[in-house]
Amino acid sequence: MMNWAIDTKERLYQKLADEIFFRVLHGEFPPGSKLPSRTVLIKEANTSQDTLRKALVQLTVQKVLFKTRQGVYVTSDEQVLKKVRQQYIERTISKCQSALKKVNCEANIQIENEFE
Repeated sequence: MMNWAIDTKERLYQKLADEIFFRVLHGEFPPGSKLPSRTVLIKEANTSQDTLRKALVQLTVQKVLFKTRQGVYVTSDEQVLKKVRQQYIERTISKCQSALKKVNCEANIQIENEFE
């Protein structure tokens, strides 16, 4: 009998943190820039204050964001952004490989890191 594999690891705040990070990578929130206010982010993302807070905390722990008295800013450290990007890629590949195993499909997925 196969075990139930219902993945509850990825929370809504994780998806929101990823979305904010994608916006950093695509230049909507450029390195060194100030993020929009929490009120604006909550409205634009259609999310709760608590979910946004958790997403911002996660990105702050990863050093993608930092807080000052004037607001929340995106790091200017390109190495941090490259590291977090690579972690996202590795996490996504792992999820994809897990999904392929569930449908009895073996595949070796590799992405070369263009920044190395």
